[in-house]
Amino acid sequence: MNWEDFWKNDNSKIYLVHAKDNIPFHTVIFPSLLLATKDNYKLPDKIISDEYITIEGEKLSKSKGNYITLRHLLDNYKVDAIRYYFSINNPKKRDFNFSYEDFINSINSELLGKWGNFVNRILQFINKSFDGKLNSRNIDEKIENKLKELYDIVGSDIDNGNTKDGLSKIFDFISYSNKYFDENEPWKLAKENVNKCEDILYNCSNIILNINNLLKPYLIESTKTVEIYLNDSINKWSYKRINDVILSKDINPLFIRYDKKIIEEERKLLNK
Repeated sequence: MNWEDFWKNDNSKIYLVHAKDNIPFHTVIFPSLLLATKDNYKLPDKIISDEYITIEGEKLSKSKGNYITLRHLLDNYKVDAIRYYFSINNPKKRDFNFSYEDFINSINSELLGKWGNFVNRILQFINKSFDGKLNSRNIDEKIENKLKELYDIVGSDIDNGNTKDGLSKIFDFISYSNKYFDENEPWKLAKENVNKCEDILYNCSNIILNINNLLKPYLIESTKTVEIYLNDSINKWSYKRINDVILSKDINPLFIRYDKKIIEEERKLLNK
């Protein structure tokens, strides 16, 4: 791959991502150096400047022990949990304070409680009540249109460097999807109206396929697992109706619930 295809190609898009102390370099000095070469370098398209991160309300300080290594996080937490927390708290407009209480609560209540719970209870329900297979392919056009619109909205947010906004909108739709499932009460329909129950579960499976695709820029591991569970995938940034629902028999929760005792244990490590 030729580096000039990126730096001298008008069709490429260049993002400069940095902390706010580097704004003068990335906005004035670096573009000036590119122009001074007179070698047809493409100038940056997007300047994305983040605020600072503090730890438990204090500035990072290695001498005081008030810092966390990426190695420590990766050794103790799932990579998607780390990526989610820092993405949903992207400090674009103000400093972001990393606290273990907020980190653990975010995983338990949002990543596990909303997305992980939606995926698990839908797919487990289909496996338990329908032996992992659905006959329905009756799509809810209202939901389908919302998903199509979500691709445009989130794609635009990511393209403009507003990754936090994009992720937030995906999770708003996940909340909507959980409500859709609860209000339709498929556990009752399974006894009273099997066809209607399968329709609801088919649409929920379709939501999972597409929301999982929208989450790929943010969650790099669990999204692969969901594709295995569904026996279906999407390989481009566009809406797709799920194929015949034939699930994997081996479905486990995507995320684990962390005991809140961890919060104090982690804080003690900081003090050391």
